Amino acid sequence: MLVSQVGGTRGGVRWWSLVIAGCLWGLWNPLGWGQTRPARDAVRTLAKRDITPVRRQYEERRDRFLQGLKGLEARFESEELEAGVRAVQEAARPFQPDTLRVRDLPRGVQDAAASDLPEESRAWMLPLRQERRDYAQDLFALSQKVLGSGHLSFAFDLIREVAHHDPDHAAARKALGFVRSGDEWLSPFEAKMARDRKSTRLNSSHQIISYAVFCLK
Repeated sequence: MLVSQVGGTRGGVRWWSLVIAGCLWGLWNPLGWGQTRPARDAVRTLAKRDITPVRRQYEERRDRFLQGLKGLEARFESEELEAGVRAVQEAARPFQPDTLRVRDLPRGVQDAAASDLPEESRAWMLPLRQERRDYAQDLFALSQKVLGSGHLSFAFDLIREVAHHDPDHAAARKALGFVRSGDEWLSPFEAKMARDRKSTRLNSSHQIISYAVFCLK
């Protein structure tokens, strides 16, 4: 899911991919965009690198992830956790980057909601969540290698898969245009509005207190 669907066209998605690639490059390169000409030339050189080994690493990590899911599925079946079995089967489906819309990612932080879950739900949800988070963390590391090689489209696909498996991955969320505010993921505009409302409430409270003190004098 994209921050906006950009008209829903494939061309729009490609354009937005380049925008988010800038965010990814900012994560990979802490020095930002202020590069010297030699640095820019180095980036152009990196763009010519073959990433076949990285793709192989991705496929191998994907296979290990699926094996881990099979283990969880067998465990949940033995414990008669039907909801867990269904969730594992859903997680094992091949990921299609073009079908992920950013606006459909969970708004709430997952850890904040975990404490309110029934014990039976926690029994399957927490181990499955950890399996997916470990996978997402490794995918993010691969995305940085890919980005350093100049393959922006593949790096963007990996970032979207990271967010798919771990919606609370801070760097992936940031690259997709989100800001964490308390127990929610907000767009930058929503976060600014929330700060403005909080500031207004604080100013109003200060004025009321000041008036009360004045009246008591």
